[in-house]
Amino acid sequence: MIRDRLVPLALAALVAGATLPPRPSCAAPTMLADSSRVERWTLANGLRVVTRHIPRAHDVAITVGYRSGMDDDPPAHQGLSLLLGDLGFTAATADQPARTTTDLDRDLPLGWSDPVMRHLTLFTESLPRERMREALAHAATQMRGVKVDAAGLDAAIKRAKRELGQQYFGDPSVALGFQAREIGSGLTDAQMLQRASGAGLTSLSPAEVKTAMDQAFVPANAALSIAGDLHGVDLHAEIERLSPAGRHAPTRPSAPSHPPSAPSGARANQRP
Repeated sequence: MIRDRLVPLALAALVAGATLPPRPSCAAPTMLADSSRVERWTLANGLRVVTRHIPRAHDVAITVGYRSGMDDDPPAHQGLSLLLGDLGFTAATADQPARTTTDLDRDLPLGWSDPVMRHLTLFTESLPRERMREALAHAATQMRGVKVDAAGLDAAIKRAKRELGQQYFGDPSVALGFQAREIGSGLTDAQMLQRASGAGLTSLSPAEVKTAMDQAFVPANAALSIAGDLHGVDLHAEIERLSPAGRHAPTRPSAPSHPPSAPSGARANQRP
């Protein structure tokens, strides 16, 4: 879900690393004019890593980003990416219980976010520098997979449906942007109402959702961004030790999940 607590530094580094063409397995560090240092490398499992060393920074922001988002949803399950993003960030892992927004605010007072965009899902946590290894270990555990049960799935489906409704028909300053984009891409009013309802999520089982997560949230489809004072930490060794075994990246859709339709002249803003 899109939260208010965003960490722009980590997001900027992640997006730059995740959307650039593939690089060599390890590129030489780049010194920037502000005295920070950027380094990029790729693990054998396909995970791309982007770090930015910022001398004397007290905090560290860690983002795991996946190339999967709202425009990648299958036609029968519109809103699936929002559901997967919610569970991927909050569901229980092998070593940590499920987290509510209250838990996240308490445990991560410096900031956190889990936005699902058009083709990206980003999980960000900002912590004091001394908790960096803890955060890396948790990110690696999440990448190995979260636990999906019936009760947790039901709650996440309700949250995803609520967010879909807010995106399309909530605050006009947000909803008009969503509607304008969908109209421009060829969606009809009926198709927008169908997507906003999240009706295709109700029939999903925990097993189906777990399979979808295991296909989308894999190292070969991900980039890890770390920004902060990284002096004295062998991140190459630490990340290599924690990173899960590689799995194949999912096949990217070659066409949008909805067929474009011809513009039909003037359109009125639809609000149920």
